Amino acid sequence: ETGSIATTYIPTTTTTASRAADVISASGALVSGLIGQTEGTIYAEVDMRNAIAGTFISLDIGSTADFLIIGRTSSFAVIVQIKKSSGSTVTIITSSAVALGVHKIALGYTNGDYALYIDGVSAGTSTNSTDYPSAALTRCNLAVTAYNVFNDRIRAAALYTTRLSNAQLANLTALT
Repeated sequence: ETGSIATTYIPTTTTTASRAADVISASGALVSGLIGQTEGTIYAEVDMRNAIAGTFISLDIGSTADFLIIGRTSSFAVIVQIKKSSGSTVTIITSSAVALGVHKIALGYTNGDYALYIDGVSAGTSTNSTDYPSAALTRCNLAVTAYNVFNDRIRAAALYTTRLSNAQLANLTALT
């Protein structure tokens, strides 16, 4: 490894080799108990080196019928989108453009009270109370193909079953 963070092992001999993207998806009773159903916090430390749009973390019902996702647009903004099965996908928060590099991102959520923090600073809020997923969130995905794969590096991710306060979100994402 030449970088500071290890990646999936790629066996090589005398030639260059590559591999498919790492995709992590966990679901079922174990995961649903770790996902805040009516409130929670999603945290990710993301190394965005490439100028590629994609979703880096999603919570859903085991399909794309109901979900809550955080991703990046082609214009380098971080977005939060939600959907319940009876409606269409709604973008509830769009940040300003985020520079290429490592960023700490957290979303505190409860229906009608969303706050996105990037690197210790508020990047947007929403009071949307009509589009929150109506079914139980049972799966957490990191860069899964169903949500426009994020082709970059997720250095850390965490779920909290409570919505952290805005001060706690700022502290969690502060660059040290």
